[in-house]
Amino acid sequence: QARLEREAERQRLASRQGASQKENAPLEPTPWAAYSMPVSDVEMRAVTDDTFGSRLELEMRAAADLAFVTARGYLEASSRDGLTGVRMEFGRRDPAATLLGPLHATQFAIGDIATVSQAIGLRSVAGRGLFVSNAPLDESSVFDRIDLRGPLPDGYEVELYRNNVLIGASQTAVNGQYEFLQIPLDFGANVLRLVFYGPQGQTREEVRRFNVGNGRLAAGDFVYDLGVVQKDRPLIAVRPPLYLATPSEGQWRASGNIAYGMSSRVTLAGGMALAWNKLGELPGIAGNIGIRSEIAGLPWRLDAALQQGGARALRGAVAARMGAIGVSIAHGEYRGGFIDEVQAFEDVPLRRASSLDVNGALPLGSTGLPFIARLSRLAFADGRSIETASLRTSLRLGTALLSPALEYNASAAGLVTSSRLAASFDLALFAGSRTRIRASTTVDLLGSPTLSQISGQIDRTLSARQTVRVFASHSFPARQSQIGGSFSHRFDNASLALDASASFPTHAHYIGLRLSTGFLQNPFSRRMQLAMPGVSSGGLLAVRTFRDENANGIQDAGDAPIANVAVIASGKAYETDDDGIALVPSLGDGQKASYSIDEATLPDITLAPGRKGSAFVARAGRIHSVGLGIVSLSDIEGQAVYSGAATLKAVSGLQLVLTDLDGNARGRARSRAGGSFLFERVPPGRYRIEIAADQAERLGIGLATPVVIELSGKADIVRANLLVKDTQSLPGQ
Repeated sequence: QARLEREAERQRLASRQGASQKENAPLEPTPWAAYSMPVSDVEMRAVTDDTFGSRLELEMRAAADLAFVTARGYLEASSRDGLTGVRMEFGRRDPAATLLGPLHATQFAIGDIATVSQAIGLRSVAGRGLFVSNAPLDESSVFDRIDLRGPLPDGYEVELYRNNVLIGASQTAVNGQYEFLQIPLDFGANVLRLVFYGPQGQTREEVRRFNVGNGRLAAGDFVYDLGVVQKDRPLIAVRPPLYLATPSEGQWRASGNIAYGMSSRVTLAGGMALAWNKLGELPGIAGNIGIRSEIAGLPWRLDAALQQGGARALRGAVAARMGAIGVSIAHGEYRGGFIDEVQAFEDVPLRRASSLDVNGALPLGSTGLPFIARLSRLAFADGRSIETASLRTSLRLGTALLSPALEYNASAAGLVTSSRLAASFDLALFAGSRTRIRASTTVDLLGSPTLSQISGQIDRTLSARQTVRVFASHSFPARQSQIGGSFSHRFDNASLALDASASFPTHAHYIGLRLSTGFLQNPFSRRMQLAMPGVSSGGLLAVRTFRDENANGIQDAGDAPIANVAVIASGKAYETDDDGIALVPSLGDGQKASYSIDEATLPDITLAPGRKGSAFVARAGRIHSVGLGIVSLSDIEGQAVYSGAATLKAVSGLQLVLTDLDGNARGRARSRAGGSFLFERVPPGRYRIEIAADQAERLGIGLATPVVIELSGKADIVRANLLVKDTQSLPGQ
């Protein structure tokens, strides 16, 4: 009973120390391959609607190692239109910055890629081209904004939370991808959480963490990014039906940004951009220079830019942190028809642009109330102006998450003005363990408050394999309603769903039957197998647990697999099957992922993993496979006795250290009354028992003979008695 109590206390301590252990987990390599079997997702649909009629549709996503880089592909086709979407990307991501030899790149890509925005001028765009950068993957500046893009399967929607505040949502995929553009970040740690909601009630999360600083580099550090892209043009020229091209589609762009740390207080930055028109002429050349520094502890930046034809711009920003509140103020002046897409999101000359961002948490409740606020004003060279203001927050109310927002928009063009003030409320509620409710509403507040839109959705789990969804929405200005539903059945490695929706009074309708599954190669058996959909979205982990009888770390003949063991990864538990294998999906691309075993799920208290959890860099298309031996633990007990001039007596309070043969401490114990001592839960191996060096030196004592213990792979209680003598009486003294 005492041992069980000690074990429970150890587990409580381990849970509190888990975060630091993950940070210190050793990094395991995942070797690159000339070719690996693709990890794929496939969805087949039989649909009919009022727009395109009846047809069959196919959607495929795949990722793999190819020529020692990550290859990612997307394909969409229909029996009516043939290929309607293709996307391909080849590249690598490495947080350790070891790519491309002397370039020390953290990422590079070719194919369907996206570039990085400049400080002033061209914004980030997607298209076919190439990109390379050595910028840290998880760091940014408080003055910068980031763009997030990723795969969005048909029928899915995604919400973006920053530090638990809802800041955006997307239901429409652009060539199979979602886009969140120009996302502001705050000082310190920024947790961006993407929550995906599937058509069959699936919920999946991806978490990206950014450490946001003052924009300065360490002295001598050099950061760059270079990109060439044909805007909005895919690598393979395939378009969906009813596609509308933008005026600047097909424009070739080349851009680069550099920054150098002159000292710990001053960083210099610069950039260059070229843009060609559809005739291959070079109508746009732009360059910018900047400085990042601080005054009285406040970080600031100043950028100046020139564009072809004499257009010029000057933009400055300063930031501050006041307790839990971060503030950033920016203002830019433009002359000569300067086009700043980063601020205006369109290629229209600006006159000036100002913004104020306030983010943080108010001291309300036990965790505080997070909020994001922004004010901005754009003045265009043609006299137009746009003013915006927004305030967002999210409140956790038991099992509900309420995300209210207040948004104001005003525009003026000559004598024509318009404005709108709207409040929106988004609610996500778990009503018990089997029901999830999502609802939203928007209210126009100018004049007399009126409802603009309202929507609701209920997902109900009928059984372990069946779910049902119903939803309804109504737009009051358009006087249009939509209702729909879905029923899905989940098999072991696939899902089948029936979806339907209808709109009134237009009588638009949609009915679809969809079958979704995934394909991968089992890294242990080398056989292809089905998997649940979503496996191609990021790196995977496969862990095989087995009873390591001889504690050699290898599954030998006779080492039986252990089922029902929980593998902890990305904050979730995944249980091993009858073959001892657990598959963990969606671990990101180029991000560090850690894993460990929940020892409470092992079948016996005397068992433990042969090694603690570890970490690796996850990448799309690769399965990081690990064989994890489970070993039996033993106890070492004994008695410490002091040998004096003519007597033997038990020694209490003796500080003992258990070390491996390399001298590394593996355990500590203290002798109790009667001289008894105990080392608990010791894994197999060879060990020495020694008196703690400081105590041995202070008391002038030592062991009469070295004590070496060898523990086999079988659980046991090993007896080891210690004879303690004065140092002067030890051999060799």
